[in-house]
Amino acid sequence: MVVAAVALLSLLAADAGNAKAHRPDDRPGESAILHTPFGAVHGRVLGPKDGRIAIAIHGANPALVGEWDKIASSLAARGFHAILPDLNSNPQTKVGITDQDFAKLIKSIVPSGHKISLLLGKSWGGAKAASFAASEPEMVTQLVLAAPALPPATA
Repeated sequence: MVVAAVALLSLLAADAGNAKAHRPDDRPGESAILHTPFGAVHGRVLGPKDGRIAIAIHGANPALVGEWDKIASSLAARGFHAILPDLNSNPQTKVGITDQDFAKLIKSIVPSGHKISLLLGKSWGGAKAASFAASEPEMVTQLVLAAPALPPATA
């Protein structure tokens, strides 16, 4: 598990200097409408539908919604079904969504009876991913966080 996280983070670090705003038409995978309890959320899906589930949660900056694209493409090439929700596409799911509502959203995009083999989160998305994994440990096999915006520890 640690090796996989190091390899994924190496890809992210290599691409960090190339971070740029993405237009929907220049992103990998298929455009998707993810049906959630909060309405439609736009996103991208890559890889075989019957592959292990990987979900990547972006940071708060709407201009960098495609920051996981390179890693998602690599995961899809390895047989994962990668789901990249654009949480900024719905006013009810962007920054400000509670951890409880975020958990409902994630559960709604995971096919029934499946676990999340790999949950990735960066910055704000890292904090949300960490909270979800802590509250739903039976649903997440591996968690990868990049610069998570975690709240300060309390004594």
